[in-house]
Amino acid sequence: LLYLYTNQLDNCKKICEQLPSQDEVSAVLKAAVFVRERKMREAIQCLRDNCKRSGSPHSMDLSESEIQGSQLVGLTLAQLYLQQSDIENACDVLSNISACFFKPAVVDLVVHLYLSKDAHRSVSEFYQKVLTHYSDKRIDDSSIIQQAAEFELKFGDSHMGIELLESYSIRIGLILD
Repeated sequence: LLYLYTNQLDNCKKICEQLPSQDEVSAVLKAAVFVRERKMREAIQCLRDNCKRSGSPHSMDLSESEIQGSQLVGLTLAQLYLQQSDIENACDVLSNISACFFKPAVVDLVVHLYLSKDAHRSVSEFYQKVLTHYSDKRIDDSSIIQQAAEFELKFGDSHMGIELLESYSIRIGLILD
C-alpha cells in the first residue's frame, strides 16, 4: 500500500507478483495500479479474472457463484463499473455478493441504481429475489415488504403491491376488513 500511495507503481507491481494470484488483496492492489495508470478496462478485467479463478473457469460471464465468495473484489468491481457509468453490471455484481447483498443499505443502493435507469422491471424482479431470500432465511423483512409494496403500487403490478401490503399488515398485526 505504501508503494501505491507514494506512486511507486513499478515497486507495487513487483510486490503484487509475489502474492498468491488467487488472493483478493493482490487482485485489488493490481486493479488499483491499473486505475492509477488510467487503465480502467485492465483493472476491471483483473478483478473479473480473480473472480473466475475462485469460481467456475468455464464461463466467460461472471456468475453468481463466481462473485459470492469475494466481497472485497466484488465491491471494488462494482465501484469501477459505477465509475464507468455501467449501472447494469454494477447492479449485477452487487446482487451476487452473498455476504452483503441482502443488507438493507445494499438493497436500497441497487434499487436506486436501477431506478436511475428507469429499469422498473429489474427493480420488481430484484425485490422478488430479496423477499424470497428473506422468507427462506426467516429474516424480518417487514421494511423490505413495505418498500416493495410501495414500489409495485407506484410503478409495477398493483395486484402484487396489494398482496405485499396484506402480507405486511398481517406481520405487524393489523386485521384488514
